[in-house]
Amino acid sequence: MKKDTLHKINTPGMNGSVRNGSQKITLNIEVTDPGSIHYLGQFNDDEINNRALEAVKIGIIAIQSATPVIDTRIVEERFGEFTHFMDACITDFNKDIGVELDKFFNSENGSLGRDMDSFLGDKGKLGQLLTHYFGGESSHLLTLMSKQLGPGSQFAQTLDPSNKEGVICRIENVVKKYLEIQSGDILGEFSLDVKDSAISRLKASIMGEMNQLKEYNGQFFTELKEAMGFESGKKSESEKGTEKGREFEVALYDHVAAIGRGLGDETQFVGSLVGSVPRCKKGDYVMTLGETSGAPGLNIVAEVKKEMGYKLKGAIDELKEAKKNREATAGIFVFSRSCAPAEVGNFLRVGNDFYITVDDDNLDSPSGTIYFEAAYKILRAVIISTARAEETEAVDLDRVRAGVDSAVETVSRINDLITKARTIKNSSIKIEDIALDVKNELEIRLAEILDMIKGKDDSR
Repeated sequence: MKKDTLHKINTPGMNGSVRNGSQKITLNIEVTDPGSIHYLGQFNDDEINNRALEAVKIGIIAIQSATPVIDTRIVEERFGEFTHFMDACITDFNKDIGVELDKFFNSENGSLGRDMDSFLGDKGKLGQLLTHYFGGESSHLLTLMSKQLGPGSQFAQTLDPSNKEGVICRIENVVKKYLEIQSGDILGEFSLDVKDSAISRLKASIMGEMNQLKEYNGQFFTELKEAMGFESGKKSESEKGTEKGREFEVALYDHVAAIGRGLGDETQFVGSLVGSVPRCKKGDYVMTLGETSGAPGLNIVAEVKKEMGYKLKGAIDELKEAKKNREATAGIFVFSRSCAPAEVGNFLRVGNDFYITVDDDNLDSPSGTIYFEAAYKILRAVIISTARAEETEAVDLDRVRAGVDSAVETVSRINDLITKARTIKNSSIKIEDIALDVKNELEIRLAEILDMIKGKDDSR
């Protein structure tokens, strides 16, 4: 078909007449609408009539849908037909399902009753399975248990005490081995051949306590002998006996206390008292610097001896113990002039400590305690300057040390002069006077050192 302005469409059986109320309408129409022509023009002549008829149907539906008032009668007819069909369908379904359920659930002839009885009844499959696996002596479970746990099973053999590979024998071997190890360790703790064993440590502790007890007993009995007046059997030891030594200590302490009072220090005679070290009485005098000294509370200890045969090394060791026992910063070891070792002379400085002599026969003379007083005052100056240097950098320690060395040198000159005074009888008085003048010079130098320290302290 060609796309012309005017088209004529002939439908089969259409003669252009319309009969109302019949089921057939015959149309003979001409199409002039461009849109319809364009749509129908894309089909062949054989298809064009069918396509036109479809377009008419679609158009009628569209017109009915666009109509503002719905044709309720058509809706009611269609809904009535649908309801009728639904009721008939439901009735048929109820009938058919009732028949099927009756076949299945009927108590006499229903298949469910028969199946339940065949499965759960006395002779049902479930009862047969339970009997097979769990019921009776021949059940599968009892057979399995007898096989795995019975007398002839491998498990029973492992529990047999006579079986060396059994569990009981294995446990016994493990426990036996463990007990052997533990027994060896325990026996080792009680063996003296093992260095670090408990019994060896106990032995060492007991021996240590016994040694301390022996030392204490020896010291106790020595003091007891001395207190009861027993003599050692030698004349030299009798001359340097404890009583004479104590008399020397007591006599010298009066002068030491006088020097301490003059300096504002506190002095104590502690020779019979135990110090910081247990059962130790080392250190006879303690001089504690006073509140106005510049280093209050610091201690100087003095160990006093009037015994023959003392060596310098022994004196150094004993003074070290005395400083520890009396918690002292420095110490003075005092020998009676008649008992002093040759290495000491009359005045010896070792580190910050002094080893000096005192003329016990002339304690009341001006030169009797001159070396002790010099050592005491020099140590005092050293202790104060060191304490001040720790508090402030204003104190020149080098100058202080130089002053102390000069003071020690001055004391050496005193020693030479006194020695000459004792060896040259004719000029002894004059030389001793010179020695006293030098002593005064020493006092001045020490005073200068203390003034220098105090002056630096005041300038803070």
